[in-house]
This record gives sequence, structure tokens and C-alpha cells, in this order.
Amino acid sequence: MSITYDILLPIFNKFGVCFSGGTATALRKSAVLEVGGFNENSLTEDADISIKIMSKGYKAIYVSDLSAKGEVPFRLNYFLRQQRRWSYGMVRTFIDNFNLIFFSKSLSILQKILIFFITFFSYLLQPAILIFFIFGQIAFVTGSPKPITLEDVKVFTTTWIITSGFLAACILACLKTKRINPLEIILPSIFLGIICLFNNTFSFVKALFKMEKFWFKTPKVGNIKIIKKVLNISIREL
Repeated sequence: MSITYDILLPIFNKFGVCFSGGTATALRKSAVLEVGGFNENSLTEDADISIKIMSKGYKAIYVSDLSAKGEVPFRLNYFLRQQRRWSYGMVRTFIDNFNLIFFSKSLSILQKILIFFITFFSYLLQPAILIFFIFGQIAFVTGSPKPITLEDVKVFTTTWIITSGFLAACILACLKTKRINPLEIILPSIFLGIICLFNNTFSFVKALFKMEKFWFKTPKVGNIKIIKKVLNISIREL
């Protein structure tokens, strides 16, 4: 979450693009009503309504010095569920609002490019990187042994830079927030990044072909008691 709120949103905000993150969001009632309210069929209704409101010419602002309590998944499988929902929801948000994004007279060209990047292109990159990663490993295992050359080092360095965006974002978030030593998260970030490539690629493909989606309440710190009470189940069953 620190990557989103401490790194990405402040950057996008400088260029006039700000998405509601679902936490500590204030929306003008008249603007919400003007765009028809929240899309109840969307898995990322906050992003969906953000696009619709900005396309009407309203200004969206990210207040970086505002602090508010939020909820985060506290287990790996819960985190991956959340990532799948975001991946599916954001891709469908882009596809469903394609005409609105690219033909709105209220959005600048730069805003349209950034919205395209946030909702679609960033998720399109993940299956591309996954294919790059898989074939790279196959080539490494099946290739004939040979001395390492300078060209090999250049290719490895280039590949590392292209595929290590998640790791770089994690390190930047640690440096900015000063809450965790960046050296402590290098290996976990690499491991998590590889898992997310497979996880999000699966959701990207499902969203692209509008395959069946499943909604589920992601257990998070702060809402686990509510889920137990509503569904009358134990934490172990989750």
C-alpha cells in the first residue's frame, strides 16, 4: 500500500490524475449523482467512478499530508486475492470506459495516457514480463555452457532492470517512509513479485475475455471480526 500512496499517487497527482483508493476519500455528491453513482457491477468501483468524474471536467486531488487508518490483508493468500480483484477490476474498468477515456473533451492527452497506463498497460506488462521470465529460465537451463561475455552481462543487466520494477518500487517506498530497512525486503519483494506475475496474469486474461468473475470479501486487519460475525465462520475457515 505504501507503494501506491507514497510513490505512485503523488506522481500521478502532479499530472492531474488521481484515483480514489477507497480509503479516506471525499467525493462531491453532485458529481457522483451526475455520473450515475457507483458502478455496482465493477470490482474496482472506486477507479471506475474516478474516471467518470474526471471525464466530466472535475478536478481530483491527492492530499499527501493527510493520514487515515486503513485495512490491509494480513496473509499471503488474502493479499493475492486482493491483487487478482484489482487486476481484473482495473482492466475491465479500462475496457468498459474506453470511449469515455479517449473521447472525453475534458481530459487532456497526458491524462488519457496516464489513465491508460494505470488501468491497462501496467497490467498488460505483467504477462509480457512473465513470458520473458519463463523463456529466460528455459534458455538458461537448456542452453549450452559457455564463458560469460560482456554482452551477456549487458543482457542480464537490461533484463534485470526491465523485470525489477516491483522491487525498485518497494525500495523507494521504504526509503521514503523510513519504516523498514530496504535491505530487509529485497528477497521477499523478489519472491512476491514473481508470485504476483502469475497471479495477476491469470486475472488479466480473465478480464480481457470477460470471463466469469468472483467477488469475495478480503480478510484484512480490522475487518476480520466483522466477516466472522456476518458469515458466522471461524478464522481458520477463511
